[in-house]
Formats: sequence, C-alpha cells, structure tokens
Amino acid sequence: DFATIGLEAAISTVITGGLGTAYYTYGDESYIPTISAEYFYHVNKYVGLGGFVAFNGVSRDMYFTWKDNVNNSTHTEKSGKAKRQNVSIIPAAKFDWLRMKYFGLYSKVGVGITIMHETQKDDKSGGADYSDTMVIPNIQASLLGMEAGSQTFRGFIEGGFGEQGILSAGLRYKF
Repeated sequence: DFATIGLEAAISTVITGGLGTAYYTYGDESYIPTISAEYFYHVNKYVGLGGFVAFNGVSRDMYFTWKDNVNNSTHTEKSGKAKRQNVSIIPAAKFDWLRMKYFGLYSKVGVGITIMHETQKDDKSGGADYSDTMVIPNIQASLLGMEAGSQTFRGFIEGGFGEQGILSAGLRYKF
C-alpha cells in the first residue's frame, strides 16, 4: 500500500544519506476465486443450521524500484512473488422462504473467521522475505438465493456480500 511504500522510501533515503531511494511495488495479479463447501441440517421446515468452509487466494509479482537521487535515474526489476491464501470457517443459518418440489427461495447469514496466510519471497539474496498468518472475523449474507432442479440435486445462484462474494453459483446435493 502507499503508506508502506512511503515508509520504505523514507527509510532507504535516510540510510543512503539521500543518494538513493528504494521500495517494493506490486503488479500482475492472479486470483484463485472463492471455492466453498457447505452443509446445512434443517431443524424444521424453514430453518437450516450449518455453515461452510471456503478457500481463495491471490498471487502477484513483486518489483524492486531504486532511484539514484544523484543522477535522477530510476531502475525497476521483477524481484519475487507475494501470495495470500485465505481459509474461512463460517457457521451459518439458512432461511427457506419458499420450498417447492423443483424450486426454492432462501436467505443465508453467517459469521465466522478467516485464517489469512501472506508470504513475500524476494528472489534476490538479502531481499525482503516476509511471512505472516492472522485470524480475522468474516461474514456472509446471501440476501436472496434461488435453487432449481430435483429434490436431491439442484443448481443454485445467490446474491449478497461477504466471503462467498456478491454473486455465487454452484451445485447442491441433498443427502
């Protein structure tokens, strides 16, 4: 982010006595979309309790930029990879508004945690390597979900916000 880049640039300028400024930037992102598996047990005709486990991630190239403040030249080169993988565990409740033989409407809400693991690996010797794992709260609110198919196998689409995204679609199997 810009605050980190500014801090890196200020520190490198002080260390070099004003002769040079250096910092990392990022680009060329590659995403792993959210993949999730969920299970709900219906305690009655309208309410299901359960939850889901989800995985997603991003990988992006790291660039090292160095500015020679004496002759005002800037050099940028690819220096490594930065990655982030998330695993979420979210207990949830599902509310069936309409349940018919071949069609259903529902809402879903859940609150849980995401385990976020970030790494940066600089390919250059003496470069910055970084690894951190943190746990953060996370939610999912699917305001409207629609499913259609047989009573045991259905396709679904959901609109909402949170860990599973704004729009989610997939297949469902009823045991």
